[in-house]
Amino acid sequence: MSIETVRCILAGAMLLGYINTISLFYAAMTVGHSFSQNKIANSIGVGVAFYMIFQFLNVIEMIVIFLKNKMDFTNALVTNEVPYELIGTILGEALIVVAISLITTYTFTNYFLSRKLNLE
Repeated sequence: MSIETVRCILAGAMLLGYINTISLFYAAMTVGHSFSQNKIANSIGVGVAFYMIFQFLNVIEMIVIFLKNKMDFTNALVTNEVPYELIGTILGEALIVVAISLITTYTFTNYFLSRKLNLE
């Protein structure tokens, strides 16, 4: 895998990350405003909870990547070379987690906007 491919994957990951942050904000606001009192405080609490859940999933993902590619990390440290294929693998799997979180936050937002939130 070349450095240009890694750059393209990184640019895509950054773009999806920004979209994911906006989607997380909207999901937190819709879920928080479905409560009857303290809508803003509940929105902040739901946003923090969503963020913590997604960060926990990212930690699990990194542990799985490390355990799956343990020898590649060790070889990269010993040979002092940049492992572009390993970086591409890490970014590719991170994109999968970001896509899952985007689908999750979109589903929450759509569900609460269409069924639970009264926007009269």
